[in-house]
Amino acid sequence: MAGDFRFTRSEGQEHGTYQTLEEAVERASHEVPSEEGVVFWSPARYTSDGSPLHGVRAVRTPEDGLFPIEDTTGLEDWWRGLPDEVQDALCTDPSGEIDGDVLYHVQLPRPQAHGVHWVASDEPIQFFLHAAAQAYVRAVRTWR
Repeated sequence: MAGDFRFTRSEGQEHGTYQTLEEAVERASHEVPSEEGVVFWSPARYTSDGSPLHGVRAVRTPEDGLFPIEDTTGLEDWWRGLPDEVQDALCTDPSGEIDGDVLYHVQLPRPQAHGVHWVASDEPIQFFLHAAAQAYVRAVRTWR
């Protein structure tokens, strides 16, 4: 998979442009301490207002190591759009059940990502972030 790959670490520091995801991952392994999350991305497309939409391709977390993601829905934009208190709640337990105001904000419709950032289990119905969103939250919570 060749192309334009980049990575972001704490404080929004963006690093380089790499031909492959593997090259970006290798560079991050030398540049970023293992206890810090890393988001690997490539420019995916543009939104209706012309702003770039990052396509998250993988994250590295202290818990998961490298977690591949094929993001076509704007995971970073979704995250940035959440109120601080919702981000804080999700950072506390990314794999935990979500409800109330947190659930409301997580599943708010967004043109590029309507309904894709939560899943339900039945008997009883419970709501959780999907695995890619959980890994993303585990990566970025190390930046807080």
